[in-house]
Amino acid sequence: MFVLLSDLESVLAPEIWQIIAKKLKIPELEITTRQIPNFKKLMNYRIKILRHYDITFTEIASIVSKIKPFPYAKRFIKNIQKFCSFVIITDSFYELCSPLISKLDYPLTFANTLVIKNDYIVGYKIRIGGRKEKIAEIFKNFGYKTIALGDSFNDLSLLKTCDYAIFYKPECRKIKSKIFTANSLKEVEKIVEEIVK
Repeated sequence: MFVLLSDLESVLAPEIWQIIAKKLKIPELEITTRQIPNFKKLMNYRIKILRHYDITFTEIASIVSKIKPFPYAKRFIKNIQKFCSFVIITDSFYELCSPLISKLDYPLTFANTLVIKNDYIVGYKIRIGGRKEKIAEIFKNFGYKTIALGDSFNDLSLLKTCDYAIFYKPECRKIKSKIFTANSLKEVEKIVEEIVK
């Protein structure tokens, strides 16, 4: 039994915070884990910026409700589910990515949780210490062969932990030979199908 453990942002959907930044016209919010690899530092920075500009969660929720997955993403998930299970593991937050998950027909999703008080984001709770590889280990303990799909620094531990790994649209950097690379979801489909066979 195989399971594909996939990142959400930049793989199945746009970067949520970058869209929020553009809609609010706050370029400081465009920074992602590619620029600040430490996720906790990044989130603390984002919360500080939101408070500085007095941005409420209601304003943010209105923006994220309109974000759409990439055109082929929904079909991609359905195609993958023909020959293996599919799970999203994201560093995003349920409160932000729920509209996207619903548009993808609710695949099983592991995300973080925001702490909201008086309509302001004041903190967050990280699932399993923020370590994606811990979820992969749980699936392995239940007898699954794991396939990772990720695109950035915060996916590396997951890519290294899984039995198979697919680095999606990697930037110019050295990739270990055991890690597949793909530049489209259709390429990912072909790789996963070959792995499962």
